[in-house]
Amino acid sequence: MAEKIEYIAFDLGRVLVDWNPAYLFDRLIDDAARRQYMLEHVVTMDWIEEVDRGKALSRAVAERIIAFPDYTVELMEYGARWMETLPGLIHGTVALKRRLKGRGYPLYALSNFGRDTYADAVKAYPELADFDGAVISGHEGVIKPEPEIYQILLSRYNLVPEKLLFIDDRADNVAQAQAMGIQAVQFHDAARLEEDLTARAVL
Repeated sequence: MAEKIEYIAFDLGRVLVDWNPAYLFDRLIDDAARRQYMLEHVVTMDWIEEVDRGKALSRAVAERIIAFPDYTVELMEYGARWMETLPGLIHGTVALKRRLKGRGYPLYALSNFGRDTYADAVKAYPELADFDGAVISGHEGVIKPEPEIYQILLSRYNLVPEKLLFIDDRADNVAQAQAMGIQAVQFHDAARLEEDLTARAVL
């Protein structure tokens, strides 16, 4: 039988705030083939994760321009208009988070996010900083699903893994949490999350 959940950690991107680089490039690039190449080969998850590990976005963009000089304009626009990839909060999840806070659960953030991009996101959406504690990959130099970042959360805030519920949109991040004894669920949408929380007697 699972331990009673005493505290809850949220991923941020695609859980509490909508995020997708395509939102910007759909506006920026008219040619569908060029737009697809940009998303599949230029602004890749591997490259984005360099920023998530702490590299400044401006430096990452400058390095990427050297590798893809034909995409200089688009990469410069990405650097300047990054916030357009983050158009708004996922209000259903925010409402659940506030209900959990009202029930007295300590809440934490555990997220892959760049140092400067996180700072910009929090300015636009203060809800992303409304936690009892946070572990942000760009500050730590490690990213999910590397076990070290989960251990930072557990150690920094003295959390017992079996009493922690972690919510993340990526299956690999959820699997790693579960491998470390953390109770974890994959986020699909707010309605499904509410069902998961209810099933675990959290709501």
